[in-house]
Amino acid sequence: MGDRWWVQCVGRCAGAGVPCWWWYVVLVCRVLVLVCRAGGGMSCWCWCAVLVLMCRAGAGVPCWCWYVVLVCRVLVLVCRAGAGEGRGPVLEVIVCVCEAGEGRGPVLEVIVCVCEAGEGRGPVLEVIVCVCEAGEGRGPVLEVIVCVCEAGEGRGPVLEVIVSRTNFISHHTQRKLRIVGLSTAVANARDLADWLGIKNVGLFNFRPSVRPVPLEVHIAGFPGKHYCPRMATMNKPAFKAIRQHSPDKPVLVFVSSRRQTRLTAIDLMGFVVTEDNPKQWLHMPEHELDQLISTVKDENLRLCLSFGVGIHHAGLVDKDRRLVEELFVNRKIQILVTTATLAWGVNFPAHLVIIKGTEYFDGKTGRYVDFPITDVLQMMGRAGRPQFDDQGVAVILVHDQKKHFYKKFLYEPFPVESHLLEVLPDHLNAEIVAGTVSSKQEALDYLTWTYFFRRLVQNPSYYGLQDDEESSSGGCNPTNRINQFLSDVVDKAISELEDSYCVQLGEDNRSVEATTLGKISSFYYLSHKTIQLFKETLTSDISLEKLLLLLTLAYEYAELPVRHNEDNLNEQLAKQCPLPVNACTFDSPHTKTFLLLQAYMTRLPLPSVDYLTDTKSVLDQSLRILQAMLDMAASAGWLATALLTQLLMQMITQARWGTDCTLLTLPYITPAILPAFTHPKTRAAILSLPELEHCIASITGGERRTAGALTTMLGDQLSATQIDTIAQVTDGGN
Repeated sequence: MGDRWWVQCVGRCAGAGVPCWWWYVVLVCRVLVLVCRAGGGMSCWCWCAVLVLMCRAGAGVPCWCWYVVLVCRVLVLVCRAGAGEGRGPVLEVIVCVCEAGEGRGPVLEVIVCVCEAGEGRGPVLEVIVCVCEAGEGRGPVLEVIVCVCEAGEGRGPVLEVIVSRTNFISHHTQRKLRIVGLSTAVANARDLADWLGIKNVGLFNFRPSVRPVPLEVHIAGFPGKHYCPRMATMNKPAFKAIRQHSPDKPVLVFVSSRRQTRLTAIDLMGFVVTEDNPKQWLHMPEHELDQLISTVKDENLRLCLSFGVGIHHAGLVDKDRRLVEELFVNRKIQILVTTATLAWGVNFPAHLVIIKGTEYFDGKTGRYVDFPITDVLQMMGRAGRPQFDDQGVAVILVHDQKKHFYKKFLYEPFPVESHLLEVLPDHLNAEIVAGTVSSKQEALDYLTWTYFFRRLVQNPSYYGLQDDEESSSGGCNPTNRINQFLSDVVDKAISELEDSYCVQLGEDNRSVEATTLGKISSFYYLSHKTIQLFKETLTSDISLEKLLLLLTLAYEYAELPVRHNEDNLNEQLAKQCPLPVNACTFDSPHTKTFLLLQAYMTRLPLPSVDYLTDTKSVLDQSLRILQAMLDMAASAGWLATALLTQLLMQMITQARWGTDCTLLTLPYITPAILPAFTHPKTRAAILSLPELEHCIASITGGERRTAGALTTMLGDQLSATQIDTIAQVTDGGN
């Protein structure tokens, strides 16, 4: 039974473009690296490796795994929470719980982690492994880690630290871990293999031609110095590409930002309206569409869906995003305009992929930068899925100055370099807090486990280790030069942490120990620069206004994008906010954060739809930063500051200022409704939640008839359903 199942599985994977003989390696090799283009079958082999884990978990029950797979229930959990002490990552965790039938063995849990480094969160400092219960009484066995080897991109330091720590743990615990690395084409795949410990067998670097579906690529250049006008000129050619290459098949349009998803979708909708059949991209009955649209919260999405155009980005509420995904996968809508992050996420089928612009706005540098080549290849790989098409088409719309670059280097693999040095202090702080590193020598030893160490030897000039002629002529040993360079790197990183009050050196100037602030930085996953700012600014008598300003000055908000002309929007918003801002800083991400929080607590209308998604990004991080503030105030013994921090946390949670009437925290209650809160008998005004609870208790005699009492007060202002909701809140959800 098991052999037949494996033959079928291998046959399917072979159809995905990878040779059949590789299945043996999947079963036997402990460490693997598979390098091929997107669409070349990497996902199939990834899941083959997971299935191998599931098989081995069954131990003495050879057939158990096959039946478990058939009854697998997949629970997708998006979890943003701190892990154990000294780490505190931000993760998206997918937990597949495979329930074994009666007599088939224990429940198996496979955890696949996607580490996010975007939107100011920085690198993830935690290793998550797949834990498999190997049988009754055997305890957990560390079997497989599935990771993506893209050590040279924005998430590079994340993956580099994860794999380095994994190898470190495996070496010191003498417990073998299986690592499967998946990557697009790279020029130095051998370096990746050496880093992962692959010797003779286990590295597979396939040519770009290894792809199950032929891909036809078109590249077009567009003039224009300014980004937004150039993006607007691409909309008409994108519409023509849809008509020419995929008039009736699914189309993915990748753009660089959430704003561009909206603008592009609206323009495409405007073009199709002028056609003879304006509903040609919609493949579902009107009455069914009307029912679905009535549940959509995003106004732009509601408008575009009626013409068969979907919008997909992280700023949508989960319900809207899932609806768009289902409609596109089920071919109910033909066009999906999405941000580039979708290319690395859900695998949606599409015959045509349009990449509208190869630049994105980097909030940290305040300018537009190019997408990595790997991202462009990943987006192209979404065209022509094997199970849907026999050919795929990719249309790349670029700045005319970069057209020849993409023609020449699109299929030319680039070497992967390490970017660990840029964020080394934060990683080193986490290792010091965890106890992995307790001296400068141990910090040097830690670096030898990283990919950075291997590339430093191969390409020293890239990392600032100059091959000067004087040292060479003087007979300087290259090994000594590298050792000295690494010592300088460690000294610089520890010096930065010491200046940020995160670590302290011992009397011997070699040992290093984490401070309380260093533990707070690692536990709440904050940059050491933020901790330094709080240490030097937070006082025992700080005011609420200054505390709010200090929150927005955190380093985590430095990457909040300030787009074109948003400095003018910030100036307009500042006139409505209660707290003043520096008029010279309207183009600062920290000023924008300050204004967004004020507008959120004042409940002001925002000047742009993009500000809604930006507000969500700001709120996602605010409580974590405030919790670190609270711990710092508590450790310093500042009771007033700690209480003020808690008040600010409640203000952000309730979206109200501390001076607002507490009745405004109830659902549907606005300042215009407040006069209706009066005692039915005495007509005395009710000014707070405690007074409201006391009034209801006096009316009902202590019985739970809150809805009736509220109806007496608010029956003329609110509906019965709204009053029932308020009653549930005041009763504590009972």
